[in-house]
Amino acid sequence: MQSKLSVFDKKFWAICLITGQSIVIISSFFWNNNGRHTINGSVMVFFSMLFLAVGMVGLFDKLKAIMPVYSRLGFFYAMYGIFGGVGFAYEGLYSNVFSVSQKIGIEAYQLFPTQMNLVLYWSGPAFPLTFLFLGIGYIRAKVVKWWVGALLSVGGVTFPISRILRNEWLAHLNDIIMFIPLCIIAYQFWNDTEQ
Repeated sequence: MQSKLSVFDKKFWAICLITGQSIVIISSFFWNNNGRHTINGSVMVFFSMLFLAVGMVGLFDKLKAIMPVYSRLGFFYAMYGIFGGVGFAYEGLYSNVFSVSQKIGIEAYQLFPTQMNLVLYWSGPAFPLTFLFLGIGYIRAKVVKWWVGALLSVGGVTFPISRILRNEWLAHLNDIIMFIPLCIIAYQFWNDTEQ
């Protein structure tokens, strides 16, 4: 019974990784002219984070036996990044719903700098840094081919660049860079029949 559950978990992680990153890819086509998400784009970011959160369980499970401390602390930090992504999804949703510009974010930061840092601005980098460190950990632990880990790390580096510059084509390129290693890892999960 345990073996079947474990195989099912891996297939579920595979589905969540592919679905989550696919939604990220689609969401990048729903940007306003100013490089911010539309209402629909913000909703997609929310759901992409949901699927990627489940997929992260599998990503860190690959390192549990080899790097037990990092697998747990890294997962905790990854969840901080996921929650930050959800925060940005809500920010995009509500700023569009209430027709407020990014100026409100600047005003909010001036009034509540510690709270804004804790919830948005410090959690924001946690998402791409997770992939940067995860790629390095995968290469070091040799759980994937070196170039798969390298692509994961490159995706982690290019993610904030594409989002900070608000360049749609850079965002599309980053989304594809991230999709390739996640597909390969998902394929491994899908075909892994061991406990």
